[in-house]
Amino acid sequence: AAERSAHIASGEDVAVTSGRHVGIAVGRSLFASVSNAFSLFVHKAGMALVAAAGKVRIEARTDGIDVTAKKAIRITSTADSIHLHAAEEIVLHAGSTEVRISDQGYVVRTAGEHTIFAGSHQTDEAQVRPMRLPVTPDNPGQYAAHFVLLEHDSGFALPNQPYRITLDNGRVIEGVSNELGETDVVTSHDIAFGTVELLAASDPDKVIAVNRAAIVRDNTTPYTARAPNADKRTTTIKGKKVSTPEQGATSASQPAAFASCDPLNFGLRFHHFIDGAKHGDTPPDMPVRRDVEYPVTKAYAAAIKKALTGIEWGKFNTLSGEISDEAKESIALAVGNVLNTALAAGPFGLPRGSSGDRMRSNAATPTIDIVNATEGAARYNMRPDVSASFVGRYWVIAIQEREVAKIVTSSNNATALDGTLKAFADLLYHEARHCQQTFWMMALLQQHPSDYVIFSQAIKVYKADSPKEIFEVSEKAKIPDDVRVAAGLHRMLVFHYYWMISYMQNQTGGAYVKPDVPIAQAEVCKLLRVSPEMATKMVNFEDGYRSQLHEEDAYACAEVVQAYWDRPDRAFVRNPGTCTGGYDASLQAIGGGI
Repeated sequence: AAERSAHIASGEDVAVTSGRHVGIAVGRSLFASVSNAFSLFVHKAGMALVAAAGKVRIEARTDGIDVTAKKAIRITSTADSIHLHAAEEIVLHAGSTEVRISDQGYVVRTAGEHTIFAGSHQTDEAQVRPMRLPVTPDNPGQYAAHFVLLEHDSGFALPNQPYRITLDNGRVIEGVSNELGETDVVTSHDIAFGTVELLAASDPDKVIAVNRAAIVRDNTTPYTARAPNADKRTTTIKGKKVSTPEQGATSASQPAAFASCDPLNFGLRFHHFIDGAKHGDTPPDMPVRRDVEYPVTKAYAAAIKKALTGIEWGKFNTLSGEISDEAKESIALAVGNVLNTALAAGPFGLPRGSSGDRMRSNAATPTIDIVNATEGAARYNMRPDVSASFVGRYWVIAIQEREVAKIVTSSNNATALDGTLKAFADLLYHEARHCQQTFWMMALLQQHPSDYVIFSQAIKVYKADSPKEIFEVSEKAKIPDDVRVAAGLHRMLVFHYYWMISYMQNQTGGAYVKPDVPIAQAEVCKLLRVSPEMATKMVNFEDGYRSQLHEEDAYACAEVVQAYWDRPDRAFVRNPGTCTGGYDASLQAIGGGI
């Protein structure tokens, strides 16, 4: 016995055993916290859980609840009503009969008789479930949810992110997230479901992500949970500190519900949902879907197909197999205009100069140079085993002559020609994406140098690896005010710099970057949540080429070209948030995941 308090502790197990009964009497409250599993088992006389006053609440926050009985299951409300709510559907089964209630309607399937007894029958026009009472500041409602908006690559919260929350009772809440990435607290008098849509800050009419919303938590119960964030990471983007969100209560003392989006959804890779699609309409691991549109890619695919199929490839066929300079120039001209139009599209389009001299008028679109293996190595230090390469130092998309030769060789077979032209269109778009990445990474670096002050040689490295005119244009180009894209570019820039200096440090004249290598590696490990060993493998061409962030982005961007080439309307395109097969395979090969 103890007058005030008693404490029983053990480094391993504690057992309490009785031959008859065990009684516990508590004057106020009984609390139990279990880190793994909690089980109760009764052998004979059953189990009772009774609350003389107050509610009985059962909640599974990340999984389901199963209720099973050998005999009848009864649910009774002795003084009020019974409500069943579901975000997707309610399904009732009995024998061979099924009843489904969902957004699509009310469906009954039976092999037996369907009999309805009623004093009268009537139908009326469609209407959504009405709100019982309007939500007001003085009468906010019993149920609440608080959403935190994230970019799903690094898990950083997104401040100043436009959003729209639509509930199934017709209520719509629009706004911009606060500095913690939080929306307004959403309340309702009834349990409600709906969607959280993230809108492109740089193109506000476009829905770029759709997440499910469930307003189910009883707001009359205080929530004050505080949990340590084992994945707490911070970084500075465009001069402002951002971090992964806390795991406990939000700033409004609510449990956080997370809604995420793709931070690299910009420029050539811009995509948005169409026809009222929701993210959950397709399984999260499904790589393709039809209710997403990539408008820049779609327009490019149609234009480049017309340009490429309009060329008489057979006339370039020579006995030597070489492609003449005249042919190279005409091909470069035909595809260059289409490619530069795509690169200049949208808020993150590149500045486009005059057709006479693109290095004037603040232009940043690349030139195209078709080279043989010897020329590629001499002019651009180009690997002989790659099909094409964006060479930032000269702002050129260099294409191996053999890629054109493949097209010429296949020109007498319509099916083969279509395949080689499609692959060529993909190749061009892939390298153009590298150009777009580089331009905006340089813009971010120069316009927010304090974010990258730990990288002492970054400005020098990128200045030396790009034409003077382009470097100056990127310094002055206005970066669209879209924190989501800035987060994706920041992550890519940190990795890209680490990738560049990892090669440079062992080359002639590159020793000056050596002090930055471990610093950049540590930042990569933090942002990508990888070990130093894995980061080292990622920058290696042989081991980690497809795991490199700029390559995965370019591959995911360009593969959509092939989808629109085959099917211009309603193509199966990349499902936002999924990775390419090559990226997944590369991560497995080097020993981990991001």
